[in-house]
Amino acid sequence: ALIEAYVECALLYEELGKPRKARQEYTRAFRIAPASPIVNYNLGSLLFDQGRYSEALSHFRRVLRADPTHAPSWDYLGLIAEKRGDLKKELDAHKRAAVLAPWDTKFINNVGYTFLKMGVLTKALRCLNYAIQLDPTNDVAYYNLALACYGMRNHTAAIRNLALAIRYNPANRACLRNSKEFKEIRECHSFKMLLRGERRNQV
Repeated sequence: ALIEAYVECALLYEELGKPRKARQEYTRAFRIAPASPIVNYNLGSLLFDQGRYSEALSHFRRVLRADPTHAPSWDYLGLIAEKRGDLKKELDAHKRAAVLAPWDTKFINNVGYTFLKMGVLTKALRCLNYAIQLDPTNDVAYYNLALACYGMRNHTAAIRNLALAIRYNPANRACLRNSKEFKEIRECHSFKMLLRGERRNQV
């Protein structure tokens, strides 16, 4: 009951935007129950958000020692590997998460994006298309799919997927304006229309 009280208090502090207070409460819970998966996962997530990746990693590993099938912890291991520039470990961890929770489009998208960064574009396309098949409104997958299409020099498909990324999340338009990506098609009329928010009849 005491552990649950600490966790509930920490969650409340997180909702109030007080991460330092939240960390204190999670730490109190951790001292009482250092093997608790929920305490370690929540504390690891908070530490990750604060950029304390080594500490976060130790907590996610504790979760996985207790439950090797905990997909979100594997996904975090992939994100930490990304921060460290280790693409092999990043891919392995994200793939484990996706295998354990094949319905979760976030994990599948992360696998696709890692393949994209590795330059394995056909596998990236396969993963990202599958993520979109599961969730046709997944703007992140559409954006990453646009990057993969662009990498394969299929500019028409890249613009089409960018349009869908913006349709399902208009905030992507501002991101695209500030991005240095898609250099070769920025002067394209269809691309400029996307940035302006104009409708188009065809790509």
